[in-house]
Amino acid sequence: MKFESVKDSGKRESYSTGMVRDTQDGKPAFSLLLREGVPFEEQMLTRWAQHMANGAKKYGDRNWEKAATTEEMERFKASAIRHLVQWACGDESEDHAAAVFFNINAYETTKYVINKSNDAPLTAAPLIPCIGRSPNSAFYCMKERGHDGKHGAGDLRWE
Repeated sequence: MKFESVKDSGKRESYSTGMVRDTQDGKPAFSLLLREGVPFEEQMLTRWAQHMANGAKKYGDRNWEKAATTEEMERFKASAIRHLVQWACGDESEDHAAAVFFNINAYETTKYVINKSNDAPLTAAPLIPCIGRSPNSAFYCMKERGHDGKHGAGDLRWE
């Protein structure tokens, strides 16, 4: 991939040294994710990264990136909810907050992959009326609509 220019907002910030830069207006502020005064090992991003490293030891590097089906999305969602409840109840058997971050990220990333391959919007909205009907209700809702949930997004079109 070859880039022939640098993105330019047309606005400039000047510094006392004479350096000039594009402004940061409208750009993600990743530095705001890290609370000042919290040690590195206690930062949520560090805890999430450690959770990823622990998972890589168990399942292999980037195993979660293999996910490309709604069935896998629903597994991420179920795990996120379970870890959220464990976190809310004060369970300290593992870093449940980091596990929630992992599972939501994996869900949303898989949704992006499915959308990209399907070239159509995908949302959880069509599944909401079915939630609570079974432990794996989203899968059963898809099955009722004629999908087995085990194939890639190319064969799924949401209403």
